[in-house]
Amino acid sequence: MKRFRSFSVATLLAATLAAATACSAIRPVNSPALVDNHAAESNEHLDFSLTNFTGTSLRGVYLSPSTSAGWEENMLAATVLKDGDTIHIRFDPNEKNIAWDLRIEGVDGHYAEWKDFKLGDISEITLLLKAMPQPTVVAEIQ
Repeated sequence: MKRFRSFSVATLLAATLAAATACSAIRPVNSPALVDNHAAESNEHLDFSLTNFTGTSLRGVYLSPSTSAGWEENMLAATVLKDGDTIHIRFDPNEKNIAWDLRIEGVDGHYAEWKDFKLGDISEITLLLKAMPQPTVVAEIQ
């Protein structure tokens, strides 16, 4: 069953859609909540894949516990998540937080945020740009 969450921001992410590129995997940098994709163990019930189909590249992907007042470090570091690319996010086996907030930032400076994702119930998040009355990024979750 697919569920959708959306967040509207006027002229979000770009007026012009970038050409689709081949899919690739990008490993997040290590942070207190995350571990390398090649680590032997992970907190599999929180692990998920994030795919960008917004039509533009993302320069920032931030994930923080919902109880946190700020954002953790950028999981993309100095790279970008191109349209069509996927990042596989794996958690430290000791991670106890279940509810997480997600923020994405486009290369053009526009952003979208979602609050209170219950990652134990999610295996994939696909970001889509919908041309509703105003441009809207939708997070399709499975």
